[in-house]
Amino acid sequence: MVEMSREEVEELLRDAVIGRIAFARDGEPYCIPMPFLYHGGALYFRLPDEGRKGEMMCANPRVCFEVDSFTPDLSEYSSVIAEGELVEVTDLGEKSEARRLSDGKYSRLRAGSRRGNGRPPQPLEALPVRKLVIHTSAGRTK
Repeated sequence: MVEMSREEVEELLRDAVIGRIAFARDGEPYCIPMPFLYHGGALYFRLPDEGRKGEMMCANPRVCFEVDSFTPDLSEYSSVIAEGELVEVTDLGEKSEARRLSDGKYSRLRAGSRRGNGRPPQPLEALPVRKLVIHTSAGRTK
């Protein structure tokens, strides 16, 4: 494995569809797959305060995020890990831009067949957007 360049790290973060976000609280780890958006050097997620992930996120906003890509025979493999702090996005302009870009990313993949996981669209003010302010990131590739 060799270190990825900053450009390769950002390309994988831009292009990947699903990543894994890991939370920790009182020594208890929790990791889940999530759709996401990489924009402006931050990662954006739709993360409500409810459920196990909400409880853990509110108790400890420091998280780790991992994304990877690989060929079917694993002859090529790349992985990026980003660590930082989740912060709530309250600015409606930033939230609107994140939603617009995320909708564009995922509607291309779905060919417009469905929106989100079937949820009705939420008003912008109620949309639970959080961004991961990245403190460190690195990638490795084979």
